[in-house]
Amino acid sequence: MKQLVPILCAILVTGCGMFISQNMTDIVAAAGDFTMDRQVSHNSLISTDKLIAGDKAIFIEFGADSCLVTEFSRGSERYTVELLSFSSYKGALGVFAETDLQGSYPVEMADNARRNDKLFQLSKGSMFMTIRPERNASMTGASELAGLLADRIKAPTIKPDIYGALPTTNRVEGTEDFFMGRRVFSKHYTEQLAEDLNVRNIKEGAGARYQTDDGEVTFIKIRYYKPEFAKDAVNSYLKSRSDYPVLLPRESLQFYTVVMPDRTETFIADYAEWVYFMPSSPQGNKAREFFEFILRGGK
Repeated sequence: MKQLVPILCAILVTGCGMFISQNMTDIVAAAGDFTMDRQVSHNSLISTDKLIAGDKAIFIEFGADSCLVTEFSRGSERYTVELLSFSSYKGALGVFAETDLQGSYPVEMADNARRNDKLFQLSKGSMFMTIRPERNASMTGASELAGLLADRIKAPTIKPDIYGALPTTNRVEGTEDFFMGRRVFSKHYTEQLAEDLNVRNIKEGAGARYQTDDGEVTFIKIRYYKPEFAKDAVNSYLKSRSDYPVLLPRESLQFYTVVMPDRTETFIADYAEWVYFMPSSPQGNKAREFFEFILRGGK
């Protein structure tokens, strides 16, 4: 279940730093008929003991590295803007996809945007922004301010697909997940599986559900920092299942099949820095054939 994202600035108090880049300062300057009144220290906005710990860890796991909070006005209207920068474009996209804003609906703006009756949030490039209407302000005004500030955020022409490593054939829409660390991986799967696959050594990964003639299967593709880390992950997983029958790789396609106690089959393979993983698939040739299709580069 996705978690509500509170206005987050103090998430950076434990090590993402106080540094505010010039680029961030340029983004939150006066815009249109909105005046930027002052910059606000994150400590004066929200204290760390009021944060949801999971949210703080998730933002940091996706690479949050700087935070800037400013107050804007237009006449008697007052707005608070929080701008978070991430170390990568995918990090900002991942946070937006992984978190939620309760009661929100999508808005066509930037890379992604959403609003409810209290907050407006968007991501663009490596930035994640939250706009909150304060005294005498409205969500209409917050949306206008968001649009003006979003236009200043620079982003590459090509938006990365955080699910691009996954095949699209037979994918069940809406089941995709993207992760850049152990905490988010464990939310979608389990802590034990994260341990068995050495997820602490990963760069990124994605997973989704797929439909086969034998039933639905889950496919996860994980990118490690080095090819040897991927091999270690496969060995770690096989070691954790050493009590179960394991079918060795064939010459044509190098992957292992683990027969689980419930008679389902788990397929695992490594290629370069990637691990391909399909856990607890229903017995039958179709799930195996689909895994082989993926290993052959099928999309």
